Amino acid sequence: MDIVHEFGLRPIINAVGTAFIDEAVFRGVILGLLLSWGWSPALAIGFETILYGLATRLGAPGRSRAMLLISLGVGAVAGLLVVETLGIG
Repeated sequence: MDIVHEFGLRPIINAVGTAFIDEAVFRGVILGLLLSWGWSPALAIGFETILYGLATRLGAPGRSRAMLLISLGVGAVAGLLVVETLGIG
């Protein structure tokens, strides 16, 4: 029995995998590099949050502005949590 297909877990695995990669890249690598280069935490969080919004094309024509604002808000809070806790885990 193939449990992934049997229970329709593919969308869940895709969502969790995508979220993990987003966090590792944007909050782990990019934010970490900016901080290591001496950027202030506020500037580094703001930059990686905007970069995430651009990378996901949430600001593209026809996309929901509410989703863009939610994504930027979540990105900023996640960045702050990473800085405060010193890690993404």
